[in-house]
Amino acid sequence: MTPDIYWIRDLAPLKLAIMPRPRGGEWLADEVAGWSRAGIQIIGCLLHRYEIEELDIADEERHCSQFGIQYRAHPIFDRGVPEHVRDFLAFTDALSAAVQAGAGVAIQCRAGIGRSSLTAGAIMLRLGVAAADVLPMISKARGLTVPDTPRQIEWFHEISKTIVAGNW
Repeated sequence: MTPDIYWIRDLAPLKLAIMPRPRGGEWLADEVAGWSRAGIQIIGCLLHRYEIEELDIADEERHCSQFGIQYRAHPIFDRGVPEHVRDFLAFTDALSAAVQAGAGVAIQCRAGIGRSSLTAGAIMLRLGVAAADVLPMISKARGLTVPDTPRQIEWFHEISKTIVAGNW
């Protein structure tokens, strides 16, 4: 099985991707194995517990461990924005450092459009990508316009000023 992974190729040689949640149930182990074969070393999961249960992916972290993939989580409500900005920025700073160190990092949410794009965007800002270039680069990789909602777009523009200025 080939998982849906959208690498942001404009960052090469750095390796950052967004993706939808994995297929659940009996497909989950195969999906995670596919991530490993694709070079993903760290997963940033943005799903809430209710989504994880609903999608039958409660064993994702265990499967990641079996395939040598680090699992990191920072739940954000579907179609929403991060509630705790400082915690979110600490999460994205850690992922940015991993990308800079050469790790293959993938960010996942339900569809790999909204929350994933906000998170990848924050990472890209920390990597030095100009704010005006971030969403177009992610949209190009994903093959559709990101993020998902007007509020997410507004929030990204607000937070980009904070990240670029280093005021957090």
